[in-house]
Amino acid sequence: MKKLLLAPVLILVVLFLFSCATEPETTEEETTQKTAAEEKQPEKEDETYGTTQEQPQMDRELLDSAQSALDRAESVGAKRYAADLYRQAADELKEARSLADSEPEKAEALARSAQEKAQQAYDKSVDAAYSAYTRRLNGLAQKLRDIEAEKYEPEKIEEFRRRYEELKTTYNAGKMPEAKKLADSLVTDMSNFHDKLSEQIRWVKILKRDTELYFEDAERKESFKWAPEKLDQANMAYFDGIEAFEDNDLDRAEELFGTSKKLALDAIRLADERRAKSRSRAAMLEVKKAIERASGYGLQTEEGEVLEAQPWSGDEYLTEEDLQDGDTEVQGEISSRNLLDEAKRTWQMGVEERRKGNHQKALEYFEEARSYVEAYEKNAVWKVYTVKKRASQHDCLWRISQEVYGDPLLWPKIWRRNREKIQDPDVILPGWKLIIPPK
Repeated sequence: MKKLLLAPVLILVVLFLFSCATEPETTEEETTQKTAAEEKQPEKEDETYGTTQEQPQMDRELLDSAQSALDRAESVGAKRYAADLYRQAADELKEARSLADSEPEKAEALARSAQEKAQQAYDKSVDAAYSAYTRRLNGLAQKLRDIEAEKYEPEKIEEFRRRYEELKTTYNAGKMPEAKKLADSLVTDMSNFHDKLSEQIRWVKILKRDTELYFEDAERKESFKWAPEKLDQANMAYFDGIEAFEDNDLDRAEELFGTSKKLALDAIRLADERRAKSRSRAAMLEVKKAIERASGYGLQTEEGEVLEAQPWSGDEYLTEEDLQDGDTEVQGEISSRNLLDEAKRTWQMGVEERRKGNHQKALEYFEEARSYVEAYEKNAVWKVYTVKKRASQHDCLWRISQEVYGDPLLWPKIWRRNREKIQDPDVILPGWKLIIPPK
């Protein structure tokens, strides 16, 4: 029984000894597979220091792409035309940047969403901007038609049409930044051109209207009589301006209407000056004659004394080359005997001003001289008449007026001049000396 149990044990021992003594050979292919498998296995650190696992990183290029898409949207006016989409894209991109290190997967999702919304904002803004530009350009084109700009500046209008076609071509080619620049430039130029042209048209019409008003004023002041040469020049420039305006030559029309306006104003001023000169000359001669007439009268002073006449002629003064300055003010009361002297002096001052071309001032002096003459003549003595005693008919104021004036109806002049002596005009006594005032 024991022999039977030992036999299997011996067999196992023999097998064990042979397996430990010789290691089976391995082929080259098995060796290579084993090495590769070993390389694939991750290295394990010593359990004493723990293990480290590598974290996934976010693709930074995705953030840059999203930013580029946002910038592109902004370049076509997304902040204005697609404000909500643009703001959402900007907020998501900002959040993606903040989570790029801590939560890369979420950050990538936000960046992709921001990029998509930025693209949507871009597309929406492009359509909206083009529509807005089109409306504005059409509006400007209508404003130019309203002022008939093409008949004044046909080359400029043709240039605008060419640039508009270029804008449409650029837009259809998808070159949006270039199209936006072209649109902005075209809007600015058309707007400035309209404002400048409409202002020039308005100004030319104002010049034309003002010139016509000056012509009306010139006619009222008889410039055709006093300044015909200036008025003819103004008329010629005006009609040339009308012709230029009808030929749509605004620059020349503006120049001619401006010239006509100035000439019409010159005609008015010249007419005023020549009219005043004529009036001052007439007044000078008229007052001169009045002074000369008054100087031929005697004068009764306040004391009742009758002074002899001192005839005077202004012709001598008018021929003098040197003019004397004089005081223009009359101080205090002027006695009767000095009134005529003041009239002479003031008249001479008027002559001086007239020679200087100050005709209005000369008129003032002549009128002042006239008033002195009138005041002098109130006390002037033309004659002294002695009341006579007649055999048939006594003297009376009626007969005296008939004798001295040739008109009996002027007897009240003699009565008023002698009121201190004649209490009753029907009663005068022989021997009375009566002052006969100038007729």
